[in-house]
Amino acid sequence: MSIYRIASAVIALVSILCLLFVLPAQVDPFASGIIRPATIPTATLTLMAVCAVVMFFEPVKEKDTEAEFLIRLALIIAWLLCALITLNYLPFQYVMPVFALLTMVQIGERRWYWLTAGTLVPVFVWLLIEIVLGRPLP
Repeated sequence: MSIYRIASAVIALVSILCLLFVLPAQVDPFASGIIRPATIPTATLTLMAVCAVVMFFEPVKEKDTEAEFLIRLALIIAWLLCALITLNYLPFQYVMPVFALLTMVQIGERRWYWLTAGTLVPVFVWLLIEIVLGRPLP
């Protein structure tokens, strides 16, 4: 079995487990505001699970060796750990756009419109959570 299939199976499994067990235990049950607190995480986890299942059944075009894939994966995990540590010192709206851009460049994205969109998504997430839902982010 390809490492890509294993990765997609793990992503699907983790998404489903988070959707069924973690999310209900961690989200506030109240329903004040325009959007309920569980709406966005539920939609995101559902989308992740569906995309992982689709990725699992897609034909594999392996261009990297498994060692190269694991090195790239370790780098992305290191980026995420750096982002989590940096969030202790700087607010979300400053940290996440930079780390989103760095992650996209690291995985090989070079098209300016995708880089721009990927950098703006964390800003929109911040606006949605902080302004619309009135919930604080780190």
